[in-house]
Amino acid sequence: MLAGALALGAGGWAAVQALVRCAPTAQWIAEALDHVSAELIVAHLYVTVETAAWNAWPVQILAWAAARKAWRRFYDVGIVCAGVCLIATIGMLLTMCLQLWEAPALAKRSASSEWTLVPVVRALLTQIPGITVPLSYAIPLLLALMASQGVHEAGHALAAGLHRIKPLAMGLTLVAPLIPVAHVALPRLEGRLTRYEQLRVISAGVWHNACILVVIYAVLASGMARVFWTDAQALRITRSADADLREWLPVGARIFSVNDRVLAPMSPSARREIWEAMLHNDLPPTQGWCVEAPRWTNASDACCAAPTQLETCFKGEEARCLSTSDVLLLAARCNTTCDGVCVRPAPHESLAWLSLDGAQSTEQVILRGPFDTLPAYVAVSTERLVAWLRVWGLEAVGDMAAYLCSMLTFSLMLVNTTLCLLNMLPIAPLDGGAYVRLVLVEAFAWRYGGTSDTFALDADEEEAEEAPWAVRVERALWLVQMITYTLCAMALVRSLAAALHYVR
Repeated sequence: MLAGALALGAGGWAAVQALVRCAPTAQWIAEALDHVSAELIVAHLYVTVETAAWNAWPVQILAWAAARKAWRRFYDVGIVCAGVCLIATIGMLLTMCLQLWEAPALAKRSASSEWTLVPVVRALLTQIPGITVPLSYAIPLLLALMASQGVHEAGHALAAGLHRIKPLAMGLTLVAPLIPVAHVALPRLEGRLTRYEQLRVISAGVWHNACILVVIYAVLASGMARVFWTDAQALRITRSADADLREWLPVGARIFSVNDRVLAPMSPSARREIWEAMLHNDLPPTQGWCVEAPRWTNASDACCAAPTQLETCFKGEEARCLSTSDVLLLAARCNTTCDGVCVRPAPHESLAWLSLDGAQSTEQVILRGPFDTLPAYVAVSTERLVAWLRVWGLEAVGDMAAYLCSMLTFSLMLVNTTLCLLNMLPIAPLDGGAYVRLVLVEAFAWRYGGTSDTFALDADEEEAEEAPWAVRVERALWLVQMITYTLCAMALVRSLAAALHYVR
């Protein structure tokens, strides 16, 4: 998958460069952009479309004076939210740096080391199109990235418009290979806004991303989907993208048990947990299988060292190789007694046995792992359409719509969480750097006094002479940024180690 992702990215970027540089298409694009007062900037590693035609809309949207007070209170909450995100970001970096002491073994996958990762980082590492998931996953991720960045930059523009400051330009940059980056250029805020008002503008982008997360969680918690969906009393297969798997795990089939666990009495969340445990090979059988003593004695142990497709290494008093289907499907289970040898799959074996509803009766399906890439091809749901909608093929359409919505919802949650945390890193080019800078200036100004509320570190020389503590602020900023860069470098080492762990 990695080679395909690299080839697609390189090919797509070459197509974009050819489109904007080829004389006929370049001229047509330039004429089209002229009609909307936009400018095209072309470089080898990025292509930018920028316009000043929409600069007045943030001020116009908030022109109603009666609503300005409510909008100010709304963006005041954003200042607190940005501070919480800043603390969470530092906490995440510190956690990842402390995890470096664990020295995880990269030669072998293990569920325990996998789950020690910070949840956001783990989610990012498991959603890399073309590496850990199919390339088709790039579409909802890119759509979510474009929408979330647009909402983020709209937050800065609207918060500035609240104080009657128009943006200088708005634009979208496409960075190789095909990564969209939205931006809003604002004029100098120092000297025009108080430090508190500047914090409103700086925090507004992250606050908008947080609002998207709040809306998504509110919709999910409201149970609005219950109007059309009901409990399936099982796990329903809603997507089966692999041709080989589709024969055994067809779309619409229901899974009633996973590794001896009957799903019907469980809650939907418990069924999900069982499925996730199976994917991580953390769901051992509740009972063993009873194998005749002569058969066990005569079996070899070759597959325990060199695995094969048809045989599995079983563990009794010692390890032996037996036919997987003969044992799991035909052998009796060890209840209280066993006339032969009670065996179980060896701990290193990754097996799953499922009970599905077949055309005539319940069918048993055996899957051999590892299962970490199975979610890329098979999707399951704990719900199904209500009875009055399960006609005329609507259930298949509903499953597809639910699958697409779930992918887009997950992408939006992942992207917006990442934007909230990443943008609040206390580094100068990011929102977090400007946030910390203003907080430090406010703290030193309160401590020493003698400056106006609009004073900034890059103020004119006459005003700066009135605040000799500004040098201390500069030093504090430098120290904060150096510590952050160090933590980021250590966290990057941890992330690369984890990425190698996932790719293997």
